[in-house]
Amino acid sequence: MLAAIAATAHDRLAPRPIGDAAEVDGWVGVIDLLADPGRLEPLIVAAEQRFRSADRSLLVAQVAREAVAALAAAAVEPWLRQRRLLDLSAPNVLLRPGAVTGIVGLRRATLTVLTDDPLAGHPDVQVVDEEEMFRRLLRAGIGRAVPAGSAPPGRPGRIAAVAAVIAAARQVIRCGDRHLWGTAALAAATTAGRVGHAVGPRADRDLARLLAARRDLARTIELVTVPEDPADVGPGPTGTGITFAVRLTCCLLYKLPDGRMCGTCCLGDRAAQLDRLADWFRRERRRLRGATT
Repeated sequence: MLAAIAATAHDRLAPRPIGDAAEVDGWVGVIDLLADPGRLEPLIVAAEQRFRSADRSLLVAQVAREAVAALAAAAVEPWLRQRRLLDLSAPNVLLRPGAVTGIVGLRRATLTVLTDDPLAGHPDVQVVDEEEMFRRLLRAGIGRAVPAGSAPPGRPGRIAAVAAVIAAARQVIRCGDRHLWGTAALAAATTAGRVGHAVGPRADRDLARLLAARRDLARTIELVTVPEDPADVGPGPTGTGITFAVRLTCCLLYKLPDGRMCGTCCLGDRAAQLDRLADWFRRERRRLRGATT
């Protein structure tokens, strides 16, 4: 399952577990960042070379953005598709610089599943009910914001790597966190939009439930629903349209030397942005349907 999620993560998620000897290969444990945020330095240096910028604040924001996007998508996708959760707690997550993006790795691909899951009873698989799984998604998959300079509270195994990365970034530089949590919200919504071809309208219902439980995330994005192209509707679940998100916060990518805006940037022409996104999601749904028929 880890490899399947990694295949959709744009090279930001390692497809196999890293194991316990990860640090010798340049990986940094996310749990270690809470004790020593300076351990982000190799990722910042690598980002400086990739983005050709010496602006430390912007570089840290991009390091955090890349990690948060990969982690939030990895938290939400298996829950949406199969009601499964990967262990994305801070002790199990590692970060490493990559050639084109920062890379997230997991020490172990342990799973949480429901009672009727075929993997129930296998080693490294925990069984919970639906409500407990949702609580774990919120608590250890995504986590919550904390004041600047603070570490997320609780036992290490219950600290979400997303929250830990954001907290560590804010200890390295002075900044707010709304744009960083906006990346988590965007990743969750984009993932729901992508998997709608497989699970149908439930993807939208699940996203609504997640955002209702996390109003702070909901305030960072706007959801837009567009109709599917009738010519593209084929086998598999269908709904009333495709829902995707646009940002209400800025990820700061455009401030880097090449001035590139992300596809969901809130600073561009809104009508053109919505047309581009609707076209992309329709094409993506067409591609994904084709891959499963």
